[in-house]
Amino acid sequence: MEAGAETYLEAFPIFETNDPEEMRNALLYRFGARSFDTSNRAASFAARGNHAQLKHIGISFCSYDADVKIAFPETTAVRQQFCLHGSAKTKLYRSIGQFGAGGSFIIPSNVQTAVDFSESYRQLVLRVETEFLDSKLKSLLGLAKTKPLDFRNPSKPEDPRFRAMLYSVLGLATQLNVAGTLLPPLILDELQQSITMMFLFCNHHNLSYMLEADALGDTSRTVRTVEDFIEENWKSAVTIEALANLTGVSARSIFKEFKKTRGYTPMVFVKKVRLKHSRTMLSFPDLKTSVTGVALACGFLNHGHFSRDYRETFGELPSVTLARAKRGS
Repeated sequence: MEAGAETYLEAFPIFETNDPEEMRNALLYRFGARSFDTSNRAASFAARGNHAQLKHIGISFCSYDADVKIAFPETTAVRQQFCLHGSAKTKLYRSIGQFGAGGSFIIPSNVQTAVDFSESYRQLVLRVETEFLDSKLKSLLGLAKTKPLDFRNPSKPEDPRFRAMLYSVLGLATQLNVAGTLLPPLILDELQQSITMMFLFCNHHNLSYMLEADALGDTSRTVRTVEDFIEENWKSAVTIEALANLTGVSARSIFKEFKKTRGYTPMVFVKKVRLKHSRTMLSFPDLKTSVTGVALACGFLNHGHFSRDYRETFGELPSVTLARAKRGS
C-alpha cells in the first residue's frame, strides 16, 4: 500500500522537527530509545511522530525523510509495524524482518529492537499491552493459562487476514483522528476489544490453531444465556471476558455457537439490541433528542453506518422516525 506523503493521527502530534539533534534528544530522553542515528545531517532532514493512547492500546504514526536507525528497549506491549511507504529492517534477538509498503512486522514485548528506516519512510504502529492481550486470549480459549505467543514474522501482504488487520488499523487511526478520546467510554472499550481480537485472529502465531479449532459445548443454553445478558447490559461494553465468565465456556465456543444457531456473532446481536433501543429513544423524544446523540448513546460511532443499519432494520432513516415522533408530540 503506497501512501506517499499521507499523514495519520494529525490530532495527536508528538514531535515534528527538521533538526536531527532535536530528534535524537526527543527519542532518547522523552521516548526512552536506546540510540538514534541518521546519515542525513543536512537541512533536508524531517521527522514527524503522532500517537493516540487509549487505556490498553496505542496507535502511532511516524515518518522520516532520511535514512534513520533507532534502537528501542524492552516494553510491556506487543507492537505491530505497518509500512505505508518506503522500507524498513527490524532486528530482534533471533530474527530480522525486512519489509516494504504493505508489509508488516510484529515485535514481542520484553525484547530489545533495532530498526533501520529508509528515506521517505511512513508507518503506523499498533501497541497492545501484553496483559490485556493475554486476558483476551485466555477468555477466547477458555483457559486459565496459555503459552507465550510466538508470532510468524514477517506477515505476508497478500494474506487476506493480514489485509483485514491492516485496514482495521487504518480505520482505527481515522476514527480516533476524527473523534479522539472524546468518544463515550462504551465505544472506546469496544474499539480496543475489537482491534485486539483482530490482532489475535488475523496474525499467525503458535496458538492460531486453537483459535481456529471447532468449538464444543451446550449451544442452546449458552446462546440464550448470552442473549439475556446482552439485553440487560446493552448500555455497557460487552467484553469477551464477561461472556466467558457468564457461561463457563470459552469465548471461542460462544462465537461458534452463535454462528451455528443464529447465523451471526454475539456482536451482531449487540448491534440488533442497540438498534432496537435507538428506535425507542427516537420514537419517544424530548426537546434535546437528536439522531447523533441517540447514535452515540447506543454505542454507534459512525453516523453514516448507524443510519444505514437503522434503515436496513426498520425500513426508514432514523431522522424520519424522529421527525414523525416530534410532529406527533
